Amino acid sequence: TNGQVERFNATFAAQLAKYCHPNRQDWDLYLPSIVYAYNTSIHSTTELMPYEVAFGRCPKSPFEAASPALDLPPLHSFYPYLQRTRRLLTSQARHNIMRHESHWKQRYNRNRQDPSYSVGDRVYLNVATGRTKLDARRSGPYTILDTSG
Repeated sequence: TNGQVERFNATFAAQLAKYCHPNRQDWDLYLPSIVYAYNTSIHSTTELMPYEVAFGRCPKSPFEAASPALDLPPLHSFYPYLQRTRRLLTSQARHNIMRHESHWKQRYNRNRQDPSYSVGDRVYLNVATGRTKLDARRSGPYTILDTSG
């Protein structure tokens, strides 16, 4: 959703701001390191690294010694293994996301009471769609004419 993209961008902007020179002209020098740090950090909601979910394996650190020879399995057995691993990681990430959503929903709703309205009350409605950033967030006031239920 747009909210997720905006949260993602805000995370990167906050990290870039910590390293950039005050004139903000050198941000591109720090971007690869910040992207690497983000992709190799365990996400609080999925409890997995984004790199691990995307590629089905843990990333190698730039500080690890390069291995002299790669011992790769044959392609016909590696690809099914990779598919299975990615499927398991994606499933685990979904499960963790749903668990966190449930936790935050319970926490949010703990002290929340449903509003009660009476005939004659004046209310505002939240405008959810078709609104630009500068448009009003609510419309009204409207008068309650009838309550059903």
